[in-house]
Amino acid sequence: MEDIVKQLVEKKVSFTELNFRTSTDHKGVTNSAFYRYYLYKSIFIPQSVALEYRELRNKWKNNTLKTNTKVYSTQLSQLPSFKLKNHIEENKLDITFGRKWREIDTVIIGDNFIEEMFRIKNALTNQYYVIPTTILKKNFRKYMHKGNSHWSEVNEEYVLIKPDDLEKAIQIDSNFSGLKSRCPLINGAIIFNGHGNSKAFSQYEFFMNLPQNIRDWDLEVVYDDVLGEEVNKGMSLDIDIFSNLLTMVDSEDKENMNMVKEIMANSEYESSEPYLSYIFNVHPKLKVVNGNNNYKFLIKKLEKFKIGSRYDKCTVDEIIAGLTKVAPQYGGIYAQCLKAHLNHMMGGEVIKEIIV
Repeated sequence: MEDIVKQLVEKKVSFTELNFRTSTDHKGVTNSAFYRYYLYKSIFIPQSVALEYRELRNKWKNNTLKTNTKVYSTQLSQLPSFKLKNHIEENKLDITFGRKWREIDTVIIGDNFIEEMFRIKNALTNQYYVIPTTILKKNFRKYMHKGNSHWSEVNEEYVLIKPDDLEKAIQIDSNFSGLKSRCPLINGAIIFNGHGNSKAFSQYEFFMNLPQNIRDWDLEVVYDDVLGEEVNKGMSLDIDIFSNLLTMVDSEDKENMNMVKEIMANSEYESSEPYLSYIFNVHPKLKVVNGNNNYKFLIKKLEKFKIGSRYDKCTVDEIIAGLTKVAPQYGGIYAQCLKAHLNHMMGGEVIKEIIV
């Protein structure tokens, strides 16, 4: 089993994922077949690597930058480099930057970024049977879908099938059960080179080798979410600033919207969280990054507060109901925000007080 995982990781063999589905066409004919999941090339994240990253997190989750060190802000971090440099200069820290392993003491990486981009949670739980394509073509060709996902286009050497999908196939044809004893069962996650996954592909080798490099060079790890809290210690939002942001957002002016994002991204997160979480849901454009790395870093933290989709313009009722459910401890501040929001909508101080 270790050999086939190594071959998948080192891209010595090609592979794709198949799903088993039973469907009925417009003529009422039922068809059970394996469907190709994607036509794109794929990479594999083994469970062992996902565990290494979880161990790194457990060991270094509270670590911060130390003076008199040389750090490497890696491509697995979302913290903007200029903000990090400003933080170092403002606090007169004796910290320099480097990229060669033998020269550095510390690497900066992003836990949330890694978890999402490399599907760490999936890699810890997902399982796949690794089946040579030739076996399926030889013994089970009639179960290969011939529609839009043309089987003739599947030239990969192996197909990966989840246990649930193989069980579905066994229910249709018991001969599939022989694959369970003949083919290895591996743990990990598949990432296809489709929309949104290009960075995972470009940074795959760096990601796979980083835990070993950290061990080999005895490096410390600092996570950008922890570091971001230090870097963003600055302006704390209050109800007056919140009211001004409402006016700027309501103008629909692009420059104003960018300014709102910049103010939000550069505020002190911990003390500003209730105001940030409310204003974040006022306009759909505030849920979109549009190349602003500072704001992208903030959005990751605000994800748990998001009401509706990125395209939804939420009503006041939806915002206050959703937020008080997620963070009831901010009920008093949300009441202040609601008052400011309603007064803004009505164009004056109509509501004097909201009692929680």
